[in-house]
Amino acid sequence: MGNGFREFTEPLSPGTTVILCTDGLIERRHESLDDGLRRLSEASRADLSPERRCDQLIGELVGEASDDDVALLVFEVAPEDEDAFRLNVRSELGQLAVLRRRLERWLGKRDADRNLVYDVLAASGEAAANAIEHAYDPSGGVVHVSAEENADAMTVTVRDFGRWRAPRAPHRGRGIPLMQALAGSVEIDGSEHGTSVHLRWDLGVDRDPS
Repeated sequence: MGNGFREFTEPLSPGTTVILCTDGLIERRHESLDDGLRRLSEASRADLSPERRCDQLIGELVGEASDDDVALLVFEVAPEDEDAFRLNVRSELGQLAVLRRRLERWLGKRDADRNLVYDVLAASGEAAANAIEHAYDPSGGVVHVSAEENADAMTVTVRDFGRWRAPRAPHRGRGIPLMQALAGSVEIDGSEHGTSVHLRWDLGVDRDPS
């Protein structure tokens, strides 16, 4: 009898993109499969819709010399609750662009004025950048970002699951003052299990839409 296959279940959080493909998309002669998977991972970093991602991956990874059939399926797990924002990103600086686009899209659905949008994006980006730089060693980790809006306030929480280290350069370490200047309030909760940064903007009737 041949080798069997193990079956397992992996929970997918809202906003997760899944890419399924045949080996014809990534396999090349005289090259290990790991190299092909690495190439697929690098080509998948852009924040695109499933339809555009299919076109992009086919365009980048299928060369004229390909002699194998290619099948590709891309799907995205839709948010369960559009009133709340949830996103997990890898602790890589390149993921800040993904966070910004996803959060900006969510804020657009909330009809937030542009001044608030700027402050939320900038402060959240600083919090996430701090987590990426200080919380993890080179092996990396995950940064979780959530946001909610109610009648009184807009809140964003950026959470890591590592242990913070000192700034790598003397000119760094300005993220917290920037967040305090951009947000109505900033609260930081740290423990051996990680750090959470809570950002809040009070929403009054006098919000300036200009």
